[in-house]
Amino acid sequence: GLNFLHSINIIHMDLKPENVFVSKTGNCIIGDFGGSLCDRSTPSHVYRPARVFGFCTPGYVAPEVVSYGAKFNHLSDFWSLGVTIYDLVVIPAQFDANLTHLQMGLEAFMMAQQMKVYGCPCHIWFMVTGVRLALSIGTLV
Repeated sequence: GLNFLHSINIIHMDLKPENVFVSKTGNCIIGDFGGSLCDRSTPSHVYRPARVFGFCTPGYVAPEVVSYGAKFNHLSDFWSLGVTIYDLVVIPAQFDANLTHLQMGLEAFMMAQQMKVYGCPCHIWFMVTGVRLALSIGTLV
């Protein structure tokens, strides 16, 4: 399915178990194209993370998609496919998108990127978030 999508220049961007359906005949069907990218040039075109961050699921997204200054392309879908397969095979899942510390980290990342625009150093936001995380999991008293 991914090879077909990439051959017609579509990057799914949110591949996860909830977006893979099984037909009555046992075929896997990829769904939910709300956050997909369609590029008429080539599937290997390079994108910037800021354009798509809000459309992806934290536990399944490739690191380069959410890394500031990094570039990504259609190959990021294969990271998500790997995590999806791992998630379906290994129980309990090792990449839980509902973990408090993951959510806090992503919030801090986005806040830091926004603050960078306004001239606030990113390391301050990461330090504050680190303290919040430590307090929430009980490693600081």
